[in-house]
Amino acid sequence: MSVIGTELPTVGSFLSGEHGLWFLTLVFLFAGRSSLKSGRFSHESSLERREGREADRIEDRSHIHYQANELLLRGLDILMSEFPIPVWIAEWPSGRIRSMNRAWEQLVHRPLEPRSTLFNCTDWYGFYHPDVGIYPAEWFPPLRAVKAGAPVVVEDLRALTPEGDRRLLVGWATPLRGYAGEIIGVLTAFFDVTDAQKKEEAYEARIQELTREVEKLRGQLRTVERKMAQAHELSIIGQMTAILAHEIRNPLGAIANAAELLLQLRPDADENERELLQLISSEARRLSGLTRQVLTYARMPDPEPVLARVHDVIEQALDLLQKDPQFDPRIRIRREFSPAVTLCSLDPDLIKEVLWNLLLNAVQAMPEAGELVIATSLGELPDRPSQRCVRIAIRDSGVGIAPGDMEKLFDPFFTTKPFGTGLGLASARRIIEAHGGTITVQSSPGKGTTVTIFLPL
Repeated sequence: MSVIGTELPTVGSFLSGEHGLWFLTLVFLFAGRSSLKSGRFSHESSLERREGREADRIEDRSHIHYQANELLLRGLDILMSEFPIPVWIAEWPSGRIRSMNRAWEQLVHRPLEPRSTLFNCTDWYGFYHPDVGIYPAEWFPPLRAVKAGAPVVVEDLRALTPEGDRRLLVGWATPLRGYAGEIIGVLTAFFDVTDAQKKEEAYEARIQELTREVEKLRGQLRTVERKMAQAHELSIIGQMTAILAHEIRNPLGAIANAAELLLQLRPDADENERELLQLISSEARRLSGLTRQVLTYARMPDPEPVLARVHDVIEQALDLLQKDPQFDPRIRIRREFSPAVTLCSLDPDLIKEVLWNLLLNAVQAMPEAGELVIATSLGELPDRPSQRCVRIAIRDSGVGIAPGDMEKLFDPFFTTKPFGTGLGLASARRIIEAHGGTITVQSSPGKGTTVTIFLPL
């Protein structure tokens, strides 16, 4: 049978016939059964579904918070990696140290150890305490910060690098809170104060040194004040002494002249009379010389320097020495004059008086005769090496000077001679210093003494 041209039944024709009625009946029966079944199951598992959905929501929320907190910590890791201050970031409550930036590694030369946590890191990274050794973990700033829930600063952190370099650090730690407000980590920053501490210690040492210097200067000032007070008193005494010496000197000269005149007028005087007149004359002359020295010291005249030949002034002083009654002709005089020494700016009369005093002291130091050497040379002032000068050294082979007397040689009225005045060296130093020079003494007991005059050119 051919089916060409036969029409297929449409949906509408299918539902309009007997078959359509049965189809609708089956659809409604299936739908009704399904709804009854669905109603029974929904009544039995509604509580479970609600609990499951709540658990799913809680799990989803925790997972979201974890991912958000992890993103926060990871962002801090990236942000702090190039931060110029040494920084750690650790998780909490595990305590795992998740990152240390480059500044930290450059500070202590120790990279991140994967096994390190906040509970064992003090040993890993060289933290120590000067009293207890390894720094206790419970003192460490990040642990204290998470326990307190607030930032913590610790100022006595000390770390030892692998090379043995000790660093002094200030540690600052603050808790990191997640989106729900819980502590999820801790950030710790370290500030290197080693150089600042060294500078502070250097400043304190310098302050202590300056304090000692100030105290020393205060002591020196008090000494100077006492000396100034003494100098003022001595100045008054000196003025009185100068007046007395001046008033005494003229009568002494008259007494000495009168005694010598009586010796001439009384040629027939007996031996006792002549000895008494000679004693009067010699003692009057001696006292007159003393008053002259006192006047010279008390009224020291200002030098009137002129260009003079140094060796000529020395020869004049030697001539006076050889004419003095105290000079022993057995003493050998040796001149060691340098041809380089010629002219020098000086007061010839004052320098001649200084030389005569020093030469006379040298003669008196050689009671058994000996050798007297006068040497000249060019040199430099002892206290001013850049200043050229003429040196005049007077050296004897006498008894020398006791070490205990060396410091008092230039004190006025200090003398070791039975009839000395103690003004010769004191006057000599004042004259030389008035010329801008200086005078030194070197002596060895039993071997002799050398007195050197330095006169600036």
